This record gives sequence, C-alpha cells and structure tokens, in this order.
Amino acid sequence: MTEITKDEIRQNLARRLTVQLDDYRNLTPITPQLERMHKAYTLDNAHTCGECGHCRKRQTDGRLYCELYLHETHKAAAWQGDWTACGMFEGGE
Repeated sequence: MTEITKDEIRQNLARRLTVQLDDYRNLTPITPQLERMHKAYTLDNAHTCGECGHCRKRQTDGRLYCELYLHETHKAAAWQGDWTACGMFEGGE
C-alpha cells in the first residue's frame, strides 16, 4: 500500500475543485424568480422583461427589478432585461 502525503491530497483537491468550478461556470444562470413568474403567468416570447412596464431600475444602484414580483413575494430580486417576459407583460413607458 502506498502512502499519500498531505501535499498530494491538497493538490488532488485543488484539481478537483478547479474542474468543479469550470463546470459550474458553464451552467446557464439559475433564476428561481423568473421560473416562478413563468410558471404562474406563462411565457411571452415576443417580449423581454426589459421592455415591460413592471421592470424598473432601482434608484440606489441602477439594477433592474420586477415590481410585480416584488409586490407578490415581498422580496427584491435582481432582474435581467433580456429575460423572456412572463404572461403579465405590460408595454413599457
């Protein structure tokens, strides 16, 4: 039986972690808030969230949020303007 040193274990773990991080970076973004909106209201493939009147910029940091999602869940969540709109799409201003 061969003996494994702590240094060899550390190097092996570092290699495995690097591979796992690379796999994680290649995954599509997980967006539970958008998934919830699509399940509740279906999809509107003709529009994006950024075109919707419910999608607003925060005054504090300029990030987007969905007023409808905020009103229903009472949770502020970062939003992306290029996401496929839900069935509650309302023409932007």
